Amino acid sequence: MKVRSFEEARRRRDEAIARGQVNADRKFMYAVDATIYYLATTLDEFTTDDLWEHLAEAEVAIPAETRSIGGAMKRAQGNGWISPTPKFIASERPVAHCKPIRVWQSRIVEP
Repeated sequence: MKVRSFEEARRRRDEAIARGQVNADRKFMYAVDATIYYLATTLDEFTTDDLWEHLAEAEVAIPAETRSIGGAMKRAQGNGWISPTPKFIASERPVAHCKPIRVWQSRIVEP
């Protein structure tokens, strides 16, 4: 058995994202999508830390399961709102333990 397989890792990632979207809290996901759109129209670049900050400021109720955020970012990419950059930065959210998070480029930012 092969210990590492990029293709298998990608397949499992995609399956997990799909499961997260099916099981996600609908009100929360609506707020997430609206916030991503807002960020994409106001910032050239942003991260999910920015997303979480705006959700907190809007006092959005956060469900116990939050792994659906990755799927929301992919959906926003598919909608043409954002594109992934090759840049990663350390998350500043204490619960994220400084893990690397992607920097996203807006494709719809308004001047």
